[in-house]
Amino acid sequence: MSHLLKVEWRKQRKGVLLVPILLCLILLPVIGGMAFSYLIQNDRTVEQVWAIIYETFHLLWSYVVIIVIVIYAALVVDVEHRSGMWPSVLLYPYAKWKHFFIKVLWVFILVQLFGLISWGSIATVSLLYGGVESSELIAFGTLLYLPFLLALPFVIFQTFLSVVLSNSFVSMGIGMFVFLFHNLLPSVWLPWGSMIQPFLEGQPVNVVDIIFLMVGAALYTMISLFFFERKTFSTGVE
Repeated sequence: MSHLLKVEWRKQRKGVLLVPILLCLILLPVIGGMAFSYLIQNDRTVEQVWAIIYETFHLLWSYVVIIVIVIYAALVVDVEHRSGMWPSVLLYPYAKWKHFFIKVLWVFILVQLFGLISWGSIATVSLLYGGVESSELIAFGTLLYLPFLLALPFVIFQTFLSVVLSNSFVSMGIGMFVFLFHNLLPSVWLPWGSMIQPFLEGQPVNVVDIIFLMVGAALYTMISLFFFERKTFSTGVE
């Protein structure tokens, strides 16, 4: 399995994969710093500024989580669809399901890395401008990173779409539908979403939400493997 992970990384366009992470590393501190300076100049206290920034992230971060997953799922799978490599990849002496699992694993790793760097970027802003207690910084970390960790069912689902649909515009279009309307979708379909708020408020998570999360991940995995095992991949550049 470790060999497959290394092979997968070697064939990826690393510069492209690192672009979202680098943008996060650069833009998030810059935007946060600009917002901080602007609000301070408009007679807001440091505590009020951080409260506004926190609330803004709270309202908008779910959109960031979804778009990051959609982008990384498309990027990680694109190399096979673009060059027609799937038939060659499946000739490796490994069970077919492992190739799909490696794709999901790399998308999940990159998504987690993006979430952790988001947290680090905000921590950098807090060090530069001050006014954030350690407990508040932990709350920011929970807000920024935890949604990426709990979004495993959607990572599986979106990677599955990117693999079985050779047209990336279709798979990304479905992902963008989720991006635009996820607040209207039932929590059963996106079980990770309903688990965030209790964590942010320091409350115990509902056992039902945990069950939905586990069942959702299991169902997405079984459905994905079922279709992937039966998928016929064509040769040549599409």
